[in-house]
Amino acid sequence: MSRFAWLAVAAALFTAPDALADEQVQPSAPPPAHNAALFADLFTRVNPGGIMLVVGGLYRYRYAHYDTPVLGDPHVQVGASAGVNPLYSQFSVFGEWLPLAILQLGARYDHFVRYGDDSARAYDRFQLNPVLRGKLWKILLLNQVFLSFYQFPRGKEPYEETEYDTYLMPRDLVVQDRTLLLGELWARGRVERLYAGPVYEWTYSRDLDRSRQRVGGAVLWVPAERFGFASRPRLFAMTGINLVDPRHDGEPFLVVGVGADYDLFGAL
Repeated sequence: MSRFAWLAVAAALFTAPDALADEQVQPSAPPPAHNAALFADLFTRVNPGGIMLVVGGLYRYRYAHYDTPVLGDPHVQVGASAGVNPLYSQFSVFGEWLPLAILQLGARYDHFVRYGDDSARAYDRFQLNPVLRGKLWKILLLNQVFLSFYQFPRGKEPYEETEYDTYLMPRDLVVQDRTLLLGELWARGRVERLYAGPVYEWTYSRDLDRSRQRVGGAVLWVPAERFGFASRPRLFAMTGINLVDPRHDGEPFLVVGVGADYDLFGAL
């Protein structure tokens, strides 16, 4: 699910929309303390290529409500998802803690099953994901860090990892840092937003000392809070140039995704 990039961006932007929406926050009724939702997302990418469908569910508990931009609606969240693409399946469990509107702390476990690759048919990943967010007027600064610990079958040869499009050793660490500076071009209601702006991304694999640098632009659009039975329909696109890349050096890249939620109870 998470690291075709766009789901993490969308989640970080809309985890606490009320807290980040305005510099002057007026007193409001507390949102529901308990929320649960199903979600479905489809996304594709070029350089590296790929397409993936992800479905899952999550539960969120808001343990406080503050009418201030910094505190917002602190919560804890847990969930699970399953994803499938032509190369592998991915099964995930994840958790998130939002102690402040500007700070989001996430952790997840992923189990991958590849098709037709006996050398690394199944492997695991443990990931930590701290996020910092800040907003001044209509400008949103978002910094995401992903610390991914991989465990492949034992051996001495490197394994091909398709999500980050790199080679990793059997016990390896991948560090990714993504910074977005997004302007709020349109806003309506509680979650309807259109964001666009530049993005810089750096990815590094420890054992083989390989790195990738990207620069480009991103757009995230949530046109309505509800559309039929779906909640928060969304469209994301990110494109730019691979400045430094062992496989696609100097080539353009593209990530496009669409998705929506279905609220079981409450509203995220």
